[in-house]
Amino acid sequence: MSPLARVATLAAMAIGGIAVIAVPATAASPTPSASPAPSAQDKMFLQQAHQINLAEIATGKMAQKKGNSQTVKNLGAMFVSDHMNLDKTLMPVAQKLYVKLPSTPNSHQQSVATQLAKQSGSKFDTMFVKSEFDGHTMAIKAAQTEIAKGTNPDVMNVARQSLPMFESHRKALQDAGQQLRIPLPTATPMPGGPATMTPGTPRQPAHT
Repeated sequence: MSPLARVATLAAMAIGGIAVIAVPATAASPTPSASPAPSAQDKMFLQQAHQINLAEIATGKMAQKKGNSQTVKNLGAMFVSDHMNLDKTLMPVAQKLYVKLPSTPNSHQQSVATQLAKQSGSKFDTMFVKSEFDGHTMAIKAAQTEIAKGTNPDVMNVARQSLPMFESHRKALQDAGQQLRIPLPTATPMPGGPATMTPGTPRQPAHT
């Protein structure tokens, strides 16, 4: 090896050595902060919303079969589709957060379904629209409460996704009430209102 080549080789080795020493060890990437554990409010909303979905799917299917008007049949089909999709969003969140979901609607929702099953013709349509209007009003309040008081971002996001759907359904029920001449309340629930969809709620839907 020529002297010139030897000098170049030693210089390269020296530079390489400096480079190795100069480059600090790569620091470990910080672990993303874990999502906060669900609060009692978060758990309650997931359970309430799931029961709402179960109840709406069941009564929606009933409306498709027993509805006296095409309007009620159409509402039933919409409720089944929308609430099934909402539950597909909700259930993975509950599973991720280890929140056990009820397997059936609450006692009040089951009572309404039992009463609906006994109705037929225009009486079915009247009770369906009135009870669904009450149910969606309470569902709106439940979502508003979670948005205002929840702590887990995943659960609060479910509530934010749910609220427009609940409000849309309630508006569709108002329109159906006008079309079918079924009187309904006109008050709109205030943001942050208390949730009332708890199991065993004594409030019964207004119906004839």
